[in-house]
Amino acid sequence: MKKLVQTLIIIGFAFTSQAGMIEMNRVDLESILLEDSNRQPGQAERYAYAHDVNINFFDVATSETLENGNTLWRLRLKSESAIGMKVYFNEFYLPNLSSLLIFNDDRSMVDGPFNSDNNHIDGKFGHALLKGEYLILEYTEPQYSNEEARLNISTIYHAYKDILGFYNNESERNCGINVACDEGEFSDQIKSVIFLDMNGYICSAVLINNTSYDLTPYVLTANHCVDSESPGDHNYFTFYFNHQSSGCNNSNSYYNNYRTGSTLRASYYYSDFALLEMDYTPASSFNAYYAGWDKSSSNPQVSTGIHHPSGAPKKINYDNNDTAYNDGWYSSNTHWRLSWDSGGTEGGSSGSPLFNDEKLIVGQLHGGTGECGNGNDLYGKISRSWTGGGSSTTRLSNWLDPLGTNQESISGTFNGEGGGNPPEPHQITLISPNGGESLQAGQSYTITWEDNFDDNISIKLYKGGVFATTISSTTESDGQYSWNIPSNIEERTDYKIKITDLSDSNTFAYSDNNFSIYSPGTASISISDYSYSGNSGSIKVDLQNDVPIAGYQFMVEDSPNNINITSVEDLTESDFSVSTNTDGQVIAFSFSGGTINEGSQSLVSINFDIINYEETTLCLNQPVFSSSNANAVAVDIGSCVTLDLNQGIAGDINFDQVTNVLDVVILVNIILDSGSISDSELVAGDMNQDGILNVLDIVQLVNIILS
Repeated sequence: MKKLVQTLIIIGFAFTSQAGMIEMNRVDLESILLEDSNRQPGQAERYAYAHDVNINFFDVATSETLENGNTLWRLRLKSESAIGMKVYFNEFYLPNLSSLLIFNDDRSMVDGPFNSDNNHIDGKFGHALLKGEYLILEYTEPQYSNEEARLNISTIYHAYKDILGFYNNESERNCGINVACDEGEFSDQIKSVIFLDMNGYICSAVLINNTSYDLTPYVLTANHCVDSESPGDHNYFTFYFNHQSSGCNNSNSYYNNYRTGSTLRASYYYSDFALLEMDYTPASSFNAYYAGWDKSSSNPQVSTGIHHPSGAPKKINYDNNDTAYNDGWYSSNTHWRLSWDSGGTEGGSSGSPLFNDEKLIVGQLHGGTGECGNGNDLYGKISRSWTGGGSSTTRLSNWLDPLGTNQESISGTFNGEGGGNPPEPHQITLISPNGGESLQAGQSYTITWEDNFDDNISIKLYKGGVFATTISSTTESDGQYSWNIPSNIEERTDYKIKITDLSDSNTFAYSDNNFSIYSPGTASISISDYSYSGNSGSIKVDLQNDVPIAGYQFMVEDSPNNINITSVEDLTESDFSVSTNTDGQVIAFSFSGGTINEGSQSLVSINFDIINYEETTLCLNQPVFSSSNANAVAVDIGSCVTLDLNQGIAGDINFDQVTNVLDVVILVNIILDSGSISDSELVAGDMNQDGILNVLDIVQLVNIILS
């Protein structure tokens, strides 16, 4: 593959291409943070710098043809010191059977593979944030594709804030406590709150129920979080579920439960609400809760607020059922105002839900007069957003009450039923290989498991407890996968398999015990020489092997059946005991554990008696060769050989290589008996070659003997 090295300066970024590599201009972090410090209340918090670019993937990516005839295109992107990166395609189309995989430098984070199912009518595409300063894009094009893919990158995002806790650097400010500290009182509501990535900006949001209980994935957030969008616009926001710490005092976070893509259904400036509909429903493993709501205009008794301050793992605030008061932002009576008894909010909390004492949503956060518990917070009222600006694109009622029930409030749900229980947690049970198996390199093996979900899974191989390779980055969770074990894989006895639910990396199965993979090696046997005289002969069989041989067997077959095997002799120095039978079966092994060393050598000499002096074809067949650890070795067999057993002396009817009176007697008896004779006897006795045995042949034979 020819490497292209070039350096160009394009408006807005440095284009350096070497083997498909593009590096962005260094981000001026000091200037960016200065801009962020001037962010006003009611504005979404920025976490990433957007490099505006215009990159046709196929103009700069390298390509190579794979063994199966497909073409693999690869492009590396770098933005120095980026905490994370993502790209936005303003032109995106994948033909049928093609795929796009996006991953970071060490493959610790992978998004995709994406395929033609991800094509959208808007011809655009975005993906989730991946850790690190490198992104690698790999596009696989099928060999006989009659369509052209379109992949044009218009934006490369450089994350300069660690919003997902990739490096576990969380703010220490008291903007609420970890939701893991909640003693279960708001466990359902916690499962409804979403961390929202709007391509360089962050907010909070909440999955919200509607009166049809049909699990339409509506998401309520703040209008100022999506103010660049208009109702009906499609976007590639990323919705993170369960982005939270596992412990009360932990700062670690989880970011593997996400969906990307949504459409803005409605928004209203004055109450600052926005309602999004996600492209895909949350996976069942997310255990997502569709929160209920209350559209009453009466002052609510507040219980809690759940949010992601500055992108931190999910936090919870408490208010001891105090009353929220009427207030406004752009006009009067559009918001609820309160001051938290415990906790507070800051940038990134915008759009988060406010729950009343019935644990129903009554508003979404617009902003406040202080940060992290200082001052008041204002939440846009559900009651005001319900009628909004009087149209379906400016109010909630069309979407959250599609049945026109005019209910004042509804409860939340997990499963489409009022007060339904959470779905069953995902589980995987690995069946095989689960320990003790011995697998052969170069062969196919069926990995099997049981699970209770439909999401795709990944399969990885570990050796000595350390990750070795990915067997499949994504495959259907249908309970089995055919693994073509590489022929060059290392022989070891400490392998294990790990199967992981791609929708929830905490759901996985690992082999209980080690299994082995062995390389059987190869051998070949062939008839290298043969000889015969009179009524007997022998053949020599040679061996070529690249692993020690501890035992073997094979068949010597003749067609037609004109010989009988009588004995066999070992020609190696292996102290093998060699046996045979008249059917041509040869078997050999060592009682002392000896082996035949690697190399090329003579194996055995096989002796035979001739029973018909005619042409016969000898073949070696049905080989079974064993390595020293009793594993089968792959064996190639050499060509068959043809022996003409008619040794060609006219009149030598008994084939003893001499013509004498014995042959005359035999010929006379044949003529007098007129019984069946073999073809070889007919040829030997037909002295004048007229095809008939009679007295003419006798006279000619006697004359030969007398002369």
